[in-house]
Amino acid sequence: MNYRIDDLRPATTTSTTADMSSQRESLLPFSQYGDVMANRGGGLFSCCSDMSICCLGYWCPCYLFGRTAQRAGVSSSTLCGCLTYLMVFAAMTVVGLVAMLDYMSRLSDYVDCENAVPHPSHEGSGDGSSNDDLTAYVGAPDDDHCQDLLWKAIRTYLAHTVAIQVVCMVLFGALLGYYRQKITVALGDTGSGFKSFMLHCLPCTNACALCQEARAVETLSKGVPYGGLQQSTSTEAKLSF
Repeated sequence: MNYRIDDLRPATTTSTTADMSSQRESLLPFSQYGDVMANRGGGLFSCCSDMSICCLGYWCPCYLFGRTAQRAGVSSSTLCGCLTYLMVFAAMTVVGLVAMLDYMSRLSDYVDCENAVPHPSHEGSGDGSSNDDLTAYVGAPDDDHCQDLLWKAIRTYLAHTVAIQVVCMVLFGALLGYYRQKITVALGDTGSGFKSFMLHCLPCTNACALCQEARAVETLSKGVPYGGLQQSTSTEAKLSF
């Protein structure tokens, strides 16, 4: 049976249509594929790609946060963003002072106990003291009791230190994670609230997340067009959070 060339055209047209459809899908916005923050701002650990932002993120994070929030339109000014960032430090300073006062109070109890412990050089009245003076030591605290007070003070200090660090991590995760979500929405995506919280909650990724957000907003403010799906399928983007 002989086939004409025209009989093969529908199949070719179908294949071409499928290729064009696939190409159009690859040109969809970033929000359709992966994390818009990683696509526009690079990988999470690509801090050295922009040294000016990197220096600000590690040495002056409050200013970088305020500038990024202002450029993204989620804060009225850079100053307001800086003050919002510093609110966490202000709250932690107050909590730290209260914890330190508690520790100093317990340590003062230990010092008072040590001063009240009798230290007679000889028993009886051989050292010139009377027996009445020795009987007065019966109600005085002993060394074991004072050591217990010291260890309680140390345990209190360690417990307060750990609690302050945990509360600081949670506050930073909640505040900066909330603003990361708002910046993500400004970039055209929804993102994950839990991931945003964790990125700013962990000290090892907090500064990196600030730098990533600043790079992403900077590309948006400069009007950098979407470069295609190739950026989101790169090795760096796959390894990013």
